[in-house]
Amino acid sequence: MEYDNFICESDDDQTYVVLTIKDSDFEYYYKSDLRALFEDYQSSFGFEEGSSKWKSVLSSGDIIWPEQRLRSGEWTVYMIGIDSDGELSGLYQEFQFTVEQETATNEYNRWLGTWMVSDKNGDDLFEIQIIPSENNMWYYMAGWESANIFGFDTYDPALMPELFFDKETGNMFFISQYVNTMVSGNESVDFYFTGTFTYGNTYVLGDEVLNLRMAESSFVNSIYSEAMINALQFVNSGMTFPIESICYMYYNGSQPSAISMAVPTLPLTMTRVTE
Repeated sequence: MEYDNFICESDDDQTYVVLTIKDSDFEYYYKSDLRALFEDYQSSFGFEEGSSKWKSVLSSGDIIWPEQRLRSGEWTVYMIGIDSDGELSGLYQEFQFTVEQETATNEYNRWLGTWMVSDKNGDDLFEIQIIPSENNMWYYMAGWESANIFGFDTYDPALMPELFFDKETGNMFFISQYVNTMVSGNESVDFYFTGTFTYGNTYVLGDEVLNLRMAESSFVNSIYSEAMINALQFVNSGMTFPIESICYMYYNGSQPSAISMAVPTLPLTMTRVTE
């Protein structure tokens, strides 16, 4: 995994947490409200203000702060003062920086285009399109399951999940993620791109397991015209489960949808149709 490292400097004993966010996301999701950003960060740990548990995530002095590879755009690092009892002392320090879009490498471009997805018996299932998102890092994917889901098409740009490109291996990863909230009539529908596993019955990762690498796609020939999509695993309560299939699911209100019975079981084959 590649990281961008930042040097956070401090010449006193003030303790702080570091929050890094893209400026456009800060404005869109938090209305540029630093308190709202911090409260979201706080909820991700389940800590309350005044909790001694904060000691485990606090920093002080000069540190090197790693972040997984960042997308291109304008970013800000916020150092928010907070003591060991979880009491806020306000914004301690901040600095801005810009990440430039990289030039796409040949390795990244090899995945672009239209692919036929086939099951382990060699039967063709559906075509997908791999489209650039963030050079050398992310792709959009259209057409998975190649069917309408709750009246929406998987080729709709609003429903395209992102796949991750690993620069170190040249492989592509299918990631569990929230995709979008769509409106159908008077109903609001939350869409996820997720996976299934078996533990007695078939279960869905759903909205509780996000950003998990569900499957890895790697080339199987030297002309980059065919690839295998192999299952990865996740750990829950000390038990390891292989991901069995990758699918869309939606929440219509608080109720999750049923999984399409057409969702294929891993492993799968990708065969290039067009560049």
